[in-house]
Amino acid sequence: MDLLATSPHTIDFTDQIYRVEFSPYEYSQNLICIALANKIAVGNVKFQEEDDDLEDELEFQLLREFHHETRVSALAWSPETSLSVLPKCVSFASAGADYKVQLFTSDLVSSHTLQMNHEDQNYIFSESVENETLACTAAMHRVVC
Repeated sequence: MDLLATSPHTIDFTDQIYRVEFSPYEYSQNLICIALANKIAVGNVKFQEEDDDLEDELEFQLLREFHHETRVSALAWSPETSLSVLPKCVSFASAGADYKVQLFTSDLVSSHTLQMNHEDQNYIFSESVENETLACTAAMHRVVC
């Protein structure tokens, strides 16, 4: 399949987008994190290929925006994220230009927490969340867990 020949689906924002991450987990696979200049937008994405009832090729519903002090350099979803349970749980980690790793958790209604997990002395390139372990790689040739 020629990816350039197919029509892409688009979600338009007025701000510049720095990072995008779809949730890789079964119970949250329609969720997307979109990192903008000073916030992270979490939304639900549905494609017409997956849902015949949709009128448009793509449906995006903004669930919540999370304030972020600096430009985001990495995003990682937590496997605890699910909209199929009560209370709903959205949980993801971010790394910023300030070299800090933050864990955001929300029930999308009233409970929203931010936890500072790690502060590095260098730029953080990537991170991964698995159960209760958060691993991130930084410019100093190391992995921090």
